[in-house]
Amino acid sequence: LRMAQVKNEEEKKKENVKIDEQLKAKDIFEAEKSSENSEKYMYDFKVANIDFYESISEKSEQNSYIEVKEKSYTEEEIHKIIVQQILRVIDSGQDFNSMQSAAEEACKIIGKEHIQLISTYIKDKVSKPTYMKGKFDELGQWPIAVENSVLSILYSFKEDGVDELLKIVDNGGNSCLKAINLLCKLAGKGIEIEKIVDSLIYLMKSFNEEDKYKVLGYFSQIKGYGKIERLYELYYKKFILEGNLDAAYDIILNLINIRERYTREQLIFIKALALFDSELDMEMILKGENGRVSFENIDEKLRIKAAISFYSLNKMDSEINDRLYYLKNNSLDSELRAFLSETLE
Repeated sequence: LRMAQVKNEEEKKKENVKIDEQLKAKDIFEAEKSSENSEKYMYDFKVANIDFYESISEKSEQNSYIEVKEKSYTEEEIHKIIVQQILRVIDSGQDFNSMQSAAEEACKIIGKEHIQLISTYIKDKVSKPTYMKGKFDELGQWPIAVENSVLSILYSFKEDGVDELLKIVDNGGNSCLKAINLLCKLAGKGIEIEKIVDSLIYLMKSFNEEDKYKVLGYFSQIKGYGKIERLYELYYKKFILEGNLDAAYDIILNLINIRERYTREQLIFIKALALFDSELDMEMILKGENGRVSFENIDEKLRIKAAISFYSLNKMDSEINDRLYYLKNNSLDSELRAFLSETLE
């Protein structure tokens, strides 16, 4: 038995090396748009990446630019205009949606011919004006406000802003992940999708594991694109082999969300995560793979999330239903009980 376990561990390590090589490849091959044993379904959950750039209203996307008469400006005037627009966007609101109308107007006023100057103001170049006294007084608030304003303006340039946002990603730093999120939003709207995805897959190779994981979450905004699906499949397999089931769970939800379908193996994995407390043959959750996966000592919060996710996909499973109804009636968490009372049919 001991020899079999050692052999199994060695096989997992070899497989992980193989996956790592695939992830380091310059190009992630296009994934199949359909898979065996897949089922269509209506789902009502989504793994959200909540931050300043969580959502963009369709209304703000449809706003037209204001008309500005063309004229020649001196270099000093151009920089003054950029600063004025950055301040105006900051003053328009503190959430992304409320800033978008002002950011779109800023694009027209500044003009795409000066777009390369905008990102130079992302750090330490805009002083807080006296009329904003009493706002952004806490340590670090003002630099973040400027950073958000600059990024919002670059995002509003749409395809013309892609190269500047990619430069910010390549430079690293605190603005990097925000810029990636915005680029994924643009790609999700069909804007420069191939360029954005290929560039981000290449750039993320040098990221630490935590930041890579965040980027994988941002990619979930891009639906129906084979390279993203293939990337998720590779990382899902990698996380399973490493025993990182929490990460595998998030990845598989993202994959289901962007494909809008699931496989039998994926459904088994989510159910096992919710209910199983032993080892499972790997082939049941990774088609064609040998070995076993342990579902022992799974965090209870993760089990509950998995049960709710499974219910979103399949409301007819008696074991999952029994588990959720038990929690609805007996959980010490009042918020969970209230949520399940609204969710369970």
